[in-house]
Amino acid sequence: MPPFLLQRAIENLGSVRALPDAPVGSEAAHRFAFSWDVATRIEVALSARDGRLLECRAPTADLLQGDDELVVRYQGRQSAADWALPERVAILRRGIEVMGVRLLDIQRNVALEDAAFAPPAAFRAYELPAEPPVVEVSPGIFEVRELGGGTYRSQIIVRDADVLVFESLGPGLAPRVLAAAKKLAGTRPISHVVVSHFHADHAGGVGVFARNGITVISPAGQRAVLERYTRSSYSGAALVSPPTAVPTIAEVGDRLLLEAPDRPIEIFNVGGNPHVDGMLVLYDRKSRTLINADLFSLYSPFNETFESLIKWLDRTRLPVEWVLGTHHDPLKLEEIRRRFRTR
Repeated sequence: MPPFLLQRAIENLGSVRALPDAPVGSEAAHRFAFSWDVATRIEVALSARDGRLLECRAPTADLLQGDDELVVRYQGRQSAADWALPERVAILRRGIEVMGVRLLDIQRNVALEDAAFAPPAAFRAYELPAEPPVVEVSPGIFEVRELGGGTYRSQIIVRDADVLVFESLGPGLAPRVLAAAKKLAGTRPISHVVVSHFHADHAGGVGVFARNGITVISPAGQRAVLERYTRSSYSGAALVSPPTAVPTIAEVGDRLLLEAPDRPIEIFNVGGNPHVDGMLVLYDRKSRTLINADLFSLYSPFNETFESLIKWLDRTRLPVEWVLGTHHDPLKLEEIRRRFRTR
């Protein structure tokens, strides 16, 4: 591992857990996991024979691909300056090797400079507020903002009898979203969390909600991935034990109506868009507000995924005035259409 990462783990170690032994290839290995905050979990596999590091795993989110694990595997063995070192390092994403590094020359440092353990000079610490800001964007509709360094937000709808959440987000952010929802809910139950799609940065923290008995609403066909997230001991709760109960998941094939006298909410499956096959949006007819994730963003040029949202709205003729999203400020639909016409 990079020295500054190892140093951070040593100085800020939050928890350590022994995992069941499992081999790496043909070599028996002992496995351990450690974390230094709720958003970090590193698993290591050590050779049962001589203690060499064989493998390192770290959950990681990818906005486009939804990867949920980075694996670094140390292969072969060579001796240099009384050290037992690997001959090759393989880096894998989604089980596919994306990079291979072979050790050709090794030098032993008698003393390491302190600078080797410091983050690169360009790194800047981002101090998260004790509680993310929560803004009421429309009567009864709130946004939890400044999540993930300001690139994520989650929406909460407060109704007379219950509270709905749109997007659990990833493991490091989900506890903050749930805390904000509980504060807004007061004595009301949080009945549902709507997960737009299975990508890890949008659904990886769904276990936080499952542990609280909250029903998960997801696109049809994505149940298996979400159940895997809820079984993970990393899913938004650092290294605590995963829930044993099977989460309640309601799948939406086309449309689902969450009835309520004061504010019925419609959930639609916008299928077949370029981003993912199966994507939920939430619609509040009372305020003519559509809530989406990844179907529009302020962080990239207008593209085919954004265009698919416009085309879906044209087909359905849904009366939408405002559009809220995980990756953009509240916008009038006409502003998104204007960007589409002038792209």
